[in-house]
Amino acid sequence: MQNKFKEKLMLALAIGCTVVMASSTAWAGEYFNSGSGIVNSGSVFAQPEDKPIQTAEKSKKVKQAKTYSTIINADNVVFDDKTGNVRAIGSVRVEQGDETLITDKLDGNYKTGDVWIHDGGTYINLFTKTKLHARVGEYNYKEKTGHFSHVSGKADVEYIKSQELEVYPDRLQGESATITRCSAENPDYYIKAEKVEIFPGDKLIAYKMKAYIKGKLVYSQDRYIADISPNRPDSLFPRLGYSSKDGLSIRKRFTRPFDNNFSAYVDVDYYTKHSFRPNLGIVYSDDNWRADLSYGYMRDADDNWIRKQPELKLRFKDRKIGDTIFNYYFEGIYGNWKDEYKSSWHTDIGGFIYSDPIYVFSGKSWWLNMGTSYQRIMESYDSSSMNVFRYNVGLTKKFNERFSVYGGYHYASQQKKLFNFDNDYLHKELRTGLQWQVTSRDRFRIMHRYDLVTNKTYDLEYAIVHNMHCVELELKYNKKDKRTSFSVSLLGF
Repeated sequence: MQNKFKEKLMLALAIGCTVVMASSTAWAGEYFNSGSGIVNSGSVFAQPEDKPIQTAEKSKKVKQAKTYSTIINADNVVFDDKTGNVRAIGSVRVEQGDETLITDKLDGNYKTGDVWIHDGGTYINLFTKTKLHARVGEYNYKEKTGHFSHVSGKADVEYIKSQELEVYPDRLQGESATITRCSAENPDYYIKAEKVEIFPGDKLIAYKMKAYIKGKLVYSQDRYIADISPNRPDSLFPRLGYSSKDGLSIRKRFTRPFDNNFSAYVDVDYYTKHSFRPNLGIVYSDDNWRADLSYGYMRDADDNWIRKQPELKLRFKDRKIGDTIFNYYFEGIYGNWKDEYKSSWHTDIGGFIYSDPIYVFSGKSWWLNMGTSYQRIMESYDSSSMNVFRYNVGLTKKFNERFSVYGGYHYASQQKKLFNFDNDYLHKELRTGLQWQVTSRDRFRIMHRYDLVTNKTYDLEYAIVHNMHCVELELKYNKKDKRTSFSVSLLGF
């Protein structure tokens, strides 16, 4: 049955949704990102309960607890009630949760969950920060799997071009792929690989990898594994920087994979005010947990140093709490920590809960983030132990692609720890900030922390970032520490 006027076909989906956020923390500071991590959803692309369907206008969205609905917008829709076949033509837009498929012509079946694009289309996933343009492709909303041909776009932090690309719930897999972090049409730095696997928020694996600078082959490796987690994005090239506290710096991580689970790394970092500050480790990681045994120097976001001789960190990876919007993970740390004045066997065991982004209004321009945690911290130096309870709630408003603001309340039951390392929490604080994309290459951000106990500004930080396609320059000033820092990052990989 065909309608010549603009139609909206709303098909209800019964979904058992499991969302695993692989890179968020209990109080992630990056309010500006509406979500990051890996979608692992099991869904049923089902016919609505109010049948038979007569016209698209008469179809209804079936409201069910803990379910997502799929909405197909198109200029023209043809569907078969018995077979479930659907054809949509003209300005087609398919939306389910944080996934969107955009094309001009689409065939599908709402009983099996399959959709096909024939003349070009775009696949978007907000959770994995993926936006792919493909010539042809197919996707199954039930299995969360798909296959696309002649692909270009961005997956997490990587720009990718691939002849063939498979989409899985936990990863993207491309054949004959080119990868870069440079946004230029003709990037100065890139790698080519016979096969590449991208695990959003976690790692990238490139097989038969070759690295190029200005079109010249400079490096090759049978299997290259890069850390693309938010905490430390890996790079084939050194990172240059300056801090008024540490002086000039040059940092480089070398990684040696043994297989898809085991790898070793060495951080060869040099600072003019400290000389060499190396750190080495062995990592095991699978779908359930990650273990990191490290030995050496570590620096936090405030340029506070600690020496770990050694430290073992275990993290049981993020899991969904039933069919709710909440996720959890557990983490344990045990190691010998040293600073300039003391040495202590440090134990830190904790559980963390955080929410998926909660969109307040339609259009997804307002969203809430919430998180809480409990930690038990013990030190051998003074035989101390403490229980730390934290929670936070934050609200972000994205006005457009260039301007966002946020505000959040943070609570910590205790603030004083034996070491200053990674210890910059207030008892009660209000955090506000903004991010402004001034030009296509320049962005400006402000972060303000207000102590609600003393009723004074605790910290104010300004940052200016300039993108030179393949090189990113960042200038940052921290008022609390009167600290200026400058960094240069090559975004080739």
